[in-house]
Amino acid sequence: MKFHPIFHKPYQKWWLVMAVLSLINFSIFGFPATFENKDYGYFFYTLTALLAGLVYGSILYLVYWLFSRKWDNKIFIILISITWLFCLLIQNKYDMDDKAVLENNIEFKDYSSLDVKLNEIGYYHSEINNFRVQIPENWTLQKGQVLGTEISALAPDNGGLFILQICNLNKNKIDIDNLPDNFFLKFLENKRAYDMKTIESKLTTIANQKTKYNSFTLSYSHLNEMLNFHIESYVFIYDDRIYHLLFKREIEQKDNYQLEFKNILNSFMLEYYK
Repeated sequence: MKFHPIFHKPYQKWWLVMAVLSLINFSIFGFPATFENKDYGYFFYTLTALLAGLVYGSILYLVYWLFSRKWDNKIFIILISITWLFCLLIQNKYDMDDKAVLENNIEFKDYSSLDVKLNEIGYYHSEINNFRVQIPENWTLQKGQVLGTEISALAPDNGGLFILQICNLNKNKIDIDNLPDNFFLKFLENKRAYDMKTIESKLTTIANQKTKYNSFTLSYSHLNEMLNFHIESYVFIYDDRIYHLLFKREIEQKDNYQLEFKNILNSFMLEYYK
C-alpha cells in the first residue's frame, strides 16, 4: 500500500509535533464539548484534530493548486498545520464561551427555607416556580439542601432519589438543542466526582416543552468508598428558567423504580399556583 508523500519523511516530524501539541491542548483545556462527555480517550481526540487539519488543509491546498498548477508538499503540510491549529483554537474558544455562560449568567437560588409539603393526593405545588408534581406514595418529600434544588423525594428503601432543580437565566439565551457539555456537571457539582459517562442523549417532551434527555453514570468517592450511580436527566427551558428533573439510583438498581419515575414525569405540569 502506497502512502502519499505528505506522510513520509521529513513530514512525519510535523505530524508528530501536531499530535504532541494536541495531547497537551486536551490535557489543559479538556475534550471538545461536541462529543457530550463521551470519553473516547486522548488517541481518538488527537486523531480527530489531525484529521480536521488534513481535511481543511487539503481544501485550502486545492485552491492554491488551482492558481499555481504545481505540487508543493511543503506548502501542503504548512496549510494542514495552520488549519489544525485554527480548529483547536476555535474549539477552545467555543468551549470557554459556553463555560462563561454557565458561570456568569445562571443563578442558583437557595430554596432551603421553603415549607415543602404535599396535598391530600400527594401533589407538591410550587408557588415560586409555577409547577406541580405528584410524589409516589410512601416516598419522603424533602426540602432542597443544595443551591438550585427546590425539592427532592426519597424512596422508602433509600435506593431511588428524585431531585427537582431550577435556575434562573436572567434573560440570557441558552439553546436547549446545544446545551454546553459542562451543563450537567454544573447541576451535579461534586468535587469528589471523578468519572461521568453518557449512555444516551436525545430530545423529548415534558409538560409540552422541548426537553433534553440524558442518561449517564457518575462515580465518586465517599468515606474512602467508591459509589457508582445511574442517572436520568430531563432539562427544559420555560419562562426564563431552566427546569431539571433528575432521577438517581445506584448502578446495581438501575432497572428499579422505572414505574415510579414514569409516574413522576407524567404528573409534572407547569401552572401558576396561588
